[in-house]
Amino acid sequence: MKRLFVSIILISIFLMAIAEPAAASELYADNYQSSVYGLRAYIYTPNSAPSPQYLTGQANWVGVNAGYGHWIQTGWMYNSNNANALPYTEYNIDGIHAIQGFYGTQSWGYSKHYQCSYNNSTGCWDTFIDGDRKVSVYSSNLPTAPTAGDASSEVHDSTTSVLDTVFYYVEYMNSSGSWNKFDQNNQAPSSPNPYQVTKDCPWYFRCYGP
Repeated sequence: MKRLFVSIILISIFLMAIAEPAAASELYADNYQSSVYGLRAYIYTPNSAPSPQYLTGQANWVGVNAGYGHWIQTGWMYNSNNANALPYTEYNIDGIHAIQGFYGTQSWGYSKHYQCSYNNSTGCWDTFIDGDRKVSVYSSNLPTAPTAGDASSEVHDSTTSVLDTVFYYVEYMNSSGSWNKFDQNNQAPSSPNPYQVTKDCPWYFRCYGP
């Protein structure tokens, strides 16, 4: 009986192991511009809810990252708890991690316009969704512009969650305040990484996988 009991436990552990996706931390598919004062893009949702999708979910965003855990971004996120994609702004600055807000929903198969840009007058990084300012954040640990700006899809703790996101008309702001289309092909996917980028050009690309 003891041997049977141990066997049942081992089988249960094995079944639990194969039922859950392998932990992968964050995996990225992206394009970035090396020197920006801001960036913006139309970020589309797929035509239907991506499946399978695990509780940890995915985020698709534009933003800047100062390194050492200091960053700000805006875009849409989705996980298996939600019926729709959720537009959001999120930052991690000075030991404070905050999803500053969810702003309604984003229907499947549609885009919203997301922007993260530096305000020379205030020294803040501002985020906008469809032209409406959502957050202004200042920290000496965030970079002053110019800095690298990233348009990215990010999948959390899974190598099997479905990703299918189009970034369209991705632009960066230069020192004079003018907006220009991305013109660099830079990407830094994690390795190994089942998520890929297909680019029609630097400012129009699709992140997908696995």
